[in-house]
Amino acid sequence: MKEEKFVSKIVKVGERGQIVIPKAMRKREGIKPKSIVKIINYGTGNIIISKIYETKSPEEKFLEALQSLKIPKNAWQIIQGERHKER
Repeated sequence: MKEEKFVSKIVKVGERGQIVIPKAMRKREGIKPKSIVKIINYGTGNIIISKIYETKSPEEKFLEALQSLKIPKNAWQIIQGERHKER
């Protein structure tokens, strides 16, 4: 079981308003270049930075699933043709 441990660090804001998340924190949370994080400003001087684990929307997942099905390019024409056949 992973031990939960509260860690606090003080960092300086750079000239362009950027901050550096300390290496140990990035490593512990799995934050790598191109990772997505959410920043929440509570308006009371408190800002929370959280790693986003799922970056794909349900729509993106659905489209990826459809793309993996190997549907023929003329599938719609085949479906329409079957609908109009006499039974």
